[in-house]
Order: sequence, then structure tokens, then C-alpha cells
Amino acid sequence: MRRLSYLDEARDDLREIAAYIATATGSRAVAQHFIATLRAKCRHIAELAGTHGTDRSQLGAEIRSTPIGRYIILFRYTGDAVEIVNVLHASRDVTTYYSEPETES
Repeated sequence: MRRLSYLDEARDDLREIAAYIATATGSRAVAQHFIATLRAKCRHIAELAGTHGTDRSQLGAEIRSTPIGRYIILFRYTGDAVEIVNVLHASRDVTTYYSEPETES
């Protein structure tokens, strides 16, 4: 199994998704369950032999994606690891998201 890591941006995405779902459903438990499902999918990617997902190298070096429900997990293989880059809602224009300049908070 490859080592699994999350970029800070992916961790932020997961926090934002959890907050949104908790607010929309009124249930932190529902939000936590969905985040656990997303993380399980990430672990599954790391467990699989070979290369998986759709090539999205137009977004950045070695980026690949796979859907889960209404979300897209963006990741890359780095040696013996899988690096989760972002987790975005499928309705987002991912190409535009990656072309927007980063803003400082």
C-alpha cells in the first residue's frame, strides 16, 4: 500500500465540506460520516496497485481525479505515496479553480 498524505488545501476542503454538510443537514454526525466516506475513498486509492483515476495533468503536474458522489478527489502519485491535492464539489469548474491566482487570507 502506498503512503497517503493530504495537502493543506485538501484538509481545508474537507473542513469546508464538513461545515457545509453540517449546516445544510443540521447534523454534525451526517457531516462526519460523509467525511469518513471521502477519507475511505482516499485510502482505497492508496491501496490500489497501478495507476488509477483520470489524467488531469492540464491542471498541474501529475494530477489525477476520481469522483465520489457529488465530489471529485484530485490526487497525484509521488513515488511510494498518494498525495490528495483537493476535494472539490463536482459542480465547480475545476479548470477555472486551478487557473485562479491564490489569495492570502
